[in-house]
Amino acid sequence: MPAGYDGKFFGNLYHTTKEFKINYKGSTYDSLSAFRNSGNEIYQTLPVGYEGDALLTNPGNGGTIGFGGELTSLEAYKLNEGSPALNNGVILPFDPGASDFYGNKTDASSRNIGAHLFKGGSF
Repeated sequence: MPAGYDGKFFGNLYHTTKEFKINYKGSTYDSLSAFRNSGNEIYQTLPVGYEGDALLTNPGNGGTIGFGGELTSLEAYKLNEGSPALNNGVILPFDPGASDFYGNKTDASSRNIGAHLFKGGSF
């Protein structure tokens, strides 16, 4: 996030195949714990957020969605069993909406991280 903008991050999953770096408000953080020192990834005084591979189905190979294309066809970005995004998020203090990115009915008590409400092997 560029300097001069405001936003808070909490309950996210961070992954890179390179060196960990977050640029936020003009500062660079080289670890999740260092980023927490900025006041982010702290929720109700507890450290939140995780670092790890989300175990997506086939990241980077989702294909191209043209104008009018069905975004829900991006199967490559669904979570797999064992993903650290499962049950490691925070319960949001607002209504998450009626469905996830793939059209699955949402559950206000879900603690999954991301746009896919994975439910024990079902998509």
